[in-house]
Amino acid sequence: MIKKHYTLLFFFFLSLLHPLQGQQLRGKVVEATTGAPIEFATIRLSSIADSSLLQGTASGTDGTFSLPTPQVPAWLEVSFIGFEPVRMTDFGTGQLGIIRLGSAS
Repeated sequence: MIKKHYTLLFFFFLSLLHPLQGQQLRGKVVEATTGAPIEFATIRLSSIADSSLLQGTASGTDGTFSLPTPQVPAWLEVSFIGFEPVRMTDFGTGQLGIIRLGSAS
């Protein structure tokens, strides 16, 4: 009887963790004034606690990117030479949408 309860409890907690696994942060990096995709923009996911790098990637030729959803509080920074970086901490559902980078000058 006790084994049955532990088994049910195990599967209950497993079902709670399932939605967290495999989620991705997804977005598209574009130039603010023209809307043109920015390829090879740097996307950095860092820990809020100590700013250590958790994950990093570059946008593709169409400006899109994806990263695994962080399991700790984190901030995301999108940057490219000649543009002001964009930093965010609210990832919502993981669909970041269009991230517009404005000119640094």
